[in-house]
Amino acid sequence: MFNSPIVDVTVGLILVFMILSLVCSGIQEWFASLCKLRAKNLEAGIRALVSDDIAKQVYDHGLIKGLAQPGSMPSYVPSQTFILALFDTLKKNGNTVADVQKMIDSIPFEPLKQALRALADEAEGEVSKFKSLAAKWFDSSMERVSGWYARKAQLFLAIIAVVVTLVINADSIKIAAAVWSNQTLREQLVTTAGSLSS
Repeated sequence: MFNSPIVDVTVGLILVFMILSLVCSGIQEWFASLCKLRAKNLEAGIRALVSDDIAKQVYDHGLIKGLAQPGSMPSYVPSQTFILALFDTLKKNGNTVADVQKMIDSIPFEPLKQALRALADEAEGEVSKFKSLAAKWFDSSMERVSGWYARKAQLFLAIIAVVVTLVINADSIKIAAAVWSNQTLREQLVTTAGSLSS
């Protein structure tokens, strides 16, 4: 196609390794889905944020249970939904400043109490602002949880890539030699690459 075997071999290698990366990504996603890694990671993040006891109560709340199929945990919880479930779990909707203060004072988990107290101070007595700040606090915490998941996923993907490479013996020198010496194969790879890019 490019009238240069070197360019054709390069294009062929890129195509082969792109296909291998898609296979590895597919296996990683299948494994993550099978093991419910996203849901478990989210639950671990929420437990770290609000304590095991409160997290269990929040997960048992109807607003959260409705986000997943029966018998499973959600892999994503919108911040507004989480805050509503959390405040309802803590038995106060926080309709007044006094309700919010009472709710915060009743929290047995000190890190959660400190975080909500700081948000309440920032809200300066505005309950709607407090809820909005609490939702933003949850979102920023979940960004860190997403980072944890991404690092785990990258590790799993690297392990899968090594296994797939060893199992199919994806030796780039052998692949390049095979593509170099087989003009038909070279043309087919370049044609396939061209059709995928258009």
